[in-house]
Amino acid sequence: MIVSATTTGSLGTRRWVADMDRAECLTRAQALITGQRAEDYGDAETNHRRIGRLWCDYLGLPISAIQPEDVAVMMILLKVARMQHSLTEDSLVDVAGYAALACEIISNKPEVRLVPRDNCPNDETPEDQVLRAYYSSEDYANVSKGGP
Repeated sequence: MIVSATTTGSLGTRRWVADMDRAECLTRAQALITGQRAEDYGDAETNHRRIGRLWCDYLGLPISAIQPEDVAVMMILLKVARMQHSLTEDSLVDVAGYAALACEIISNKPEVRLVPRDNCPNDETPEDQVLRAYYSSEDYANVSKGGP
């Protein structure tokens, strides 16, 4: 059933074109990230790496400071910022798509895969594993001790 509605609330304007449950939202997101956008922009991880490098260059950061999964998360944040003005179903579908891409990109990185807490050596938490995977050994020592 097609429904069209516009309301205004504390999160801005909400525009809805159709009834959409969670399955429909995820189906639409899947169609976007595996369909035309995949054809237009190529492999998502490669594209997100390219975006991250451009952002690093623009911000004067080391080229690897923004990883492909960071790009996906920051694109979610961009959508959230837009939704504070106007909450649309398209933006919510895009958030679901970026979340799926982040999951896939992270899953393709073996160094980021976490060991269940029960199997962590030396009482290392999953959070410690992520820090160790992203930082050099010297930087990790500083970060894990609450340093710079």
